[in-house]
Amino acid sequence: MARRGVLKLGTFALDGTKIHANARRHSALSHECAGKIEAQLQAEVAELMAKAEAADQVDVPDGMSIPDELARRELRLAEIARARAIIAARAKERHAREQAEYEAKITARAARAAATGKKPRGRPPEPPAEGPGPTGQVNLTDEESRIMPVPGGGFEQCYNAQAAVTAGSLLGVANNVVQATPAAPSAASPSASHPPRCRRAIRRRLRRWRIA
Repeated sequence: MARRGVLKLGTFALDGTKIHANARRHSALSHECAGKIEAQLQAEVAELMAKAEAADQVDVPDGMSIPDELARRELRLAEIARARAIIAARAKERHAREQAEYEAKITARAARAAATGKKPRGRPPEPPAEGPGPTGQVNLTDEESRIMPVPGGGFEQCYNAQAAVTAGSLLGVANNVVQATPAAPSAASPSASHPPRCRRAIRRRLRRWRIA
């Protein structure tokens, strides 16, 4: 388009908007809450196993099926274990990213000290904490979405849809969808590498903008 004179590469307008995911934020499970529920379910499983072993001597409440109750709790335990594994994987990625930033800051600080011969002012950066924090969470309905602040206040399960438009011709030249909260776009090209739910959400919005 630039060669045909339709588009002149110059000033771009970059912005993002929150696309609501097909998930309720109350379906999110935090790492801390998952641990509490897991402990409770494990205690209930142990109690049911004790009732099963003593079923011949102890009356089981009418309508209660111990195998069904066990299966229900074991299914929930498996779901919680999967959720905690996702949270742990995200925490590992976050730590790797923050560790790289920390090491870069340490290197820059040492370089300044070597250049000036003086100890840099201010407190040295602290290394990032490993492992998931208590508030690290995953949405059980749509694990690819993230909790994000929305216009008007509050938080919802969303994706961050972004677009780049030329200031002169108002032509859309790039679009992207990310799972990060900041509204400032990453100015990446089309989102073929992003999760399917993200791609479907952004394409619906971009068609409305007549960009895609």
